[in-house]
Amino acid sequence: MQAAAPSLQIQLHILDVRVAQDLEGAFKEAAKARAGALAVTAGLFNSKQKQIVETLHKVKNALVELEKGLEKK
Repeated sequence: MQAAAPSLQIQLHILDVRVAQDLEGAFKEAAKARAGALAVTAGLFNSKQKQIVETLHKVKNALVELEKGLEKK
């Protein structure tokens, strides 16, 4: 992915998530960067699906609030 990104005019934001507790912070960073996509590799995520879904829900709500704040500016 990293090698192909420049030729595709894509900027990658690599967020290292090693434990489930890192998820919320990683998604907040992705939101700040206004990431348009998410790629996930296997590993931690296979055994933590429920927590990931709950965290994604929180992040979605945070993104909605962020967008509202940006629209007001």
